[in-house]
Amino acid sequence: MPAHSPPLYRIETHGQLEPHLQQEWLLTNGLGGYASSSVVGANTRRYHGLLCAATNPPVGRVMTLARIGELLTVGGNADRTLEFSVNQFKDTFHPRGDRYLRTFELNDVARFEYDVEGVRVTKEVLVP
Repeated sequence: MPAHSPPLYRIETHGQLEPHLQQEWLLTNGLGGYASSSVVGANTRRYHGLLCAATNPPVGRVMTLARIGELLTVGGNADRTLEFSVNQFKDTFHPRGDRYLRTFELNDVARFEYDVEGVRVTKEVLVP
């Protein structure tokens, strides 16, 4: 794994939804494109997404990848598939991957560190 710069921003979430649902991050590519979301990974605004490209920089933005649903199958057992993404609906959240999120870091990448029932998972978002 390559060495990374120390994070500019680090939050210990301890598996809690609030107040981290209200905290947001943004990465840009210098061409008018970006990735952004909440710290827990729930897209709470219509402009949140993992890849918003500028078709006519710096305007004409198109959301090309809004989200990815992350799943982890434990021990190869399909009955032990755990979801660690977060989606917000009118009156509820599903799945509740925020319960597994332990740390969020932001620098040149957005890094999410999870503990999914003893399995450590690191997710990184980079906008080159």
